[in-house]
Amino acid sequence: MGKRTGGKKGAPYGNSNRLKHGRYSRAALATRKQAIAQLRYVQLMQAWGDLLARTEGSELARILGLRPQSN
Repeated sequence: MGKRTGGKKGAPYGNSNRLKHGRYSRAALATRKQAIAQLRYVQLMQAWGDLLARTEGSELARILGLRPQSN
């Protein structure tokens, strides 16, 4: 795959296929970046939900208001 050097992303200059197919267009790169960010957010929320499900009977759930305080 090659080493990332922090330079330009996408197809190299002079590659006419980059213009024909659009895989490396600015819009396509932005769309993929946004999709990856949304996927990471969903995974984070799922992990948070799993954590809360495991700690439902714990002090954390009481502090967060997920169960009423015991008298």
